[in-house]
Amino acid sequence: MRRGVLWGCLLLGCSFEATSIGTDSATESGLGAVTTSSTGSPGVGTQVETGPSSLATSGGAQTLSESEAEAEAEAEAEAESEAEAEAESDSDTNTTTSGDPASSTGEDSQGLSDVGLVARYFLDEAASGSAPAVAFDAAEEPFPLPLEYVENTMHYASAFGHRGLAFDMAGADDGARAPIAESKFEGLEGVTELTFEVVVRLDDAVGSDSRLVHFGGTGSGTATLSSNDPNQLQFAWNDTVVRDWDYSAFSDGVAHVVHLIVDTNAGSDASRVRLLVDGNELPANNLAAIEPGEAAVLANNAIFALGNRNQDRAMQGILFYAAIYGVPISDGTVASHVSLLTANDDSP
Repeated sequence: MRRGVLWGCLLLGCSFEATSIGTDSATESGLGAVTTSSTGSPGVGTQVETGPSSLATSGGAQTLSESEAEAEAEAEAEAESEAEAEAESDSDTNTTTSGDPASSTGEDSQGLSDVGLVARYFLDEAASGSAPAVAFDAAEEPFPLPLEYVENTMHYASAFGHRGLAFDMAGADDGARAPIAESKFEGLEGVTELTFEVVVRLDDAVGSDSRLVHFGGTGSGTATLSSNDPNQLQFAWNDTVVRDWDYSAFSDGVAHVVHLIVDTNAGSDASRVRLLVDGNELPANNLAAIEPGEAAVLANNAIFALGNRNQDRAMQGILFYAAIYGVPISDGTVASHVSLLTANDDSP
């Protein structure tokens, strides 16, 4: 009997020792161990099984809930970081400066529309003098316009708080001009829609036509806004003068915002070419026929010019700003631009 009791005690002791060894082995091997919560959460006496990445060991090792909290915090921090990066990217995308390509919002940093924009010249390269060699284009694929100071009657000047390109004498040779071969301007071949946007003080012009904006060859121009009298503006389309307007109310020594808008697909002949000054549409004196859908035809020797094409035909006055669009901008955009350009026609 004593032997039976002894064998029973020995067997019981071995069982306890084996259980203890098995638990330690599981902990060291990274397998799940079992702990008992003493905090009453999730419940007194409740057993909580921990996984391989969150073992409960002596020495203050992490529990499952603590590890999950840290992981969740790290995930939240990473999400916040990604959101901040995305916000910065959006900010960069929607902000442009003069000379930069059109932004995704369709506006430059001054608020002017870039929709359909071909070229934009702020004509603010200097406050005075004739040092600049070119007028810079602030649109995509910039086309810097060489400045030809032939008779030194053209120079930069400041007036009304704005910078501009001044022409001191009507009929001089000076001008801003260049051939358009292999440039973005060749993309205007075949267009039926166009807008010229100009800020100008017109003091005088020559009878053979001073070009404010000229696009075309040596004839009247594929699309040309000109004046042969300071009291009149006129427009040529495909080398034919198709419109003229009485400008006498605005040849007053003050700068004005002029919009020339072409849409040969418009329903009536009268609405196919329109002129607005400071947002007010002027009635045309001449309505030469424009065929519905008539497209622009470029000459092989076409140039783009501001102030004077050539041959002693410079305007007298100041060009403060000029832009060309390949679309007929809306009256709402005209009104917005008049407000913006009246306040500031120089680059932001």
